[in-house]
Amino acid sequence: MKWHVHEGHEGWWSLRNWPGGVDGFYSLFPWLSPQHAYFEAGRLYPSLIFRDGSSLFLSNFGVASDPYIYRALDIKYVVNCSRDLPFVDEVVSILRERNAKMVHSTAFPPINTDHADHVDLKARLRVPVDDSCDYQICEYFAESVNFISDCMSKQDGHILIHCKHGQSRSATIAAAFLLIESRKRSPTSLQEVLSKLKSCRPRVSPNEGFLKQLHSFEGAISWSL
Repeated sequence: MKWHVHEGHEGWWSLRNWPGGVDGFYSLFPWLSPQHAYFEAGRLYPSLIFRDGSSLFLSNFGVASDPYIYRALDIKYVVNCSRDLPFVDEVVSILRERNAKMVHSTAFPPINTDHADHVDLKARLRVPVDDSCDYQICEYFAESVNFISDCMSKQDGHILIHCKHGQSRSATIAAAFLLIESRKRSPTSLQEVLSKLKSCRPRVSPNEGFLKQLHSFEGAISWSL
């Protein structure tokens, strides 16, 4: 899910019932605290799907293209599951070019890029796939899992996986990673992994073809263990 900051009785009642109460919630999501340096009420944030020192987030392109998110959440690594959606620093360049052209326009005022200077990605990976049942996204499982695992091990920034909607392509890559990662601790099925993902982000829904490939991947790693 994308976390929102809610004011009023109902929102605070929910936080009081969070394990550890309000302090426990803000220790896990510090950027949602009104005391945080980058706090902005009403912001949309990526879904936190895994945490092991570094955090792994999942989102749509709208959130992934927002420079503020990288600054507030200290995201340094990105897996872009699309053929042509730009990375955030490329989005910033496009916005700045637009601002330069529109500087004297009253119909199209400049877009705020105050947070743009703080986007500093250490590494990125493009998974050039379409959201098509016939597409062999499994060809990128090994590369993606290794990239995410390597980024997690560095413990020097968080990781964001995204596609256009944060629903099928990026969710499939996230599921492949979680299948491998979770089995380091205990036997975990694909169904359990998908249930976890959906509890974090309800719109997660890999297409039918991607699901079949995930099931095949599950079988392959089961034989290898």
